[in-house]
Amino acid sequence: MNRIELLASLAKDSVCLADIGCDHGFICITALLKYNVSRAYACDIGKLPLESAKNNIIKYGLNDRIQTVLSAGFDNVEFDFDTACIAGMGGLLIIDILKAHLSKLKDKKLILQANKDQDKLRSFMQENGFKLLEEHAIIDSKKYYEVLVYNTGIDSYSEFELKYGPFLLKNKPQEFIIKMENSLKLKEMNYSKAKSEESKSFLENEINELKAVLNND
Repeated sequence: MNRIELLASLAKDSVCLADIGCDHGFICITALLKYNVSRAYACDIGKLPLESAKNNIIKYGLNDRIQTVLSAGFDNVEFDFDTACIAGMGGLLIIDILKAHLSKLKDKKLILQANKDQDKLRSFMQENGFKLLEEHAIIDSKKYYEVLVYNTGIDSYSEFELKYGPFLLKNKPQEFIIKMENSLKLKEMNYSKAKSEESKSFLENEINELKAVLNND
């Protein structure tokens, strides 16, 4: 399963999906064709990606069920959707997008895939009344991704869990293990080359933490 397929599958049985930053529109298209999603908003801040999405939507005969929306985040989107997907951007940008309409998203299912700063995103969601339902790790085209699924609720996780992902730590999917092992090898290599005691101390802490991740039962 690739990244787009995974994101689409997590919207299964939704009445309406809002894909923020839709790029070519294939999350919406796949969700409607394969996962029983009734209709969708394909939203993007860029006119060219949105035009590409529109052409793909027409190609698959879904233009009566998928509406393209030129929008920065949720700014121009109707809030009659029950599921939103924000994927393929930095965690801090996702936080900014959520912040702008936070109260309107409280009753929605949120599928989030940040390319970096996943720990900051988890912390933000916990602090703002969202409950983590699922976490998935996937390697697609040699790139590692983490996908988080939330709805309204209360969570209380430690900093360690927020950094690495409580569900990922518990379930240890193979993709997560591969990522952590590769990170550990890189840190150990950097440690062997480090010259300052400060750098060595920092890397030693990182190495011990990654070993704890891999050995934690």
